[in-house]
Amino acid sequence: MNRQQQIALFAALLALACACSGALAAPAKAKLVFTDIKGKNHTPFASAKTKAVVFVFLLRDCPVSNVY
Repeated sequence: MNRQQQIALFAALLALACACSGALAAPAKAKLVFTDIKGKNHTPFASAKTKAVVFVFLLRDCPVSNVY
């Protein structure tokens, strides 16, 4: 088997592996739910009409929010 045949065989096997891997079903993702201090649940990604979701964290002890 020459070099070109090896490359062609490798490319064919790689294409077959890629095609077969797409056929597997993705596992169901867990639903993201936040509970506020009043006990109300919020699901920011539940609505299909939502164009964007913004999370704002305000706490003076939080190093991430202190950067802003």
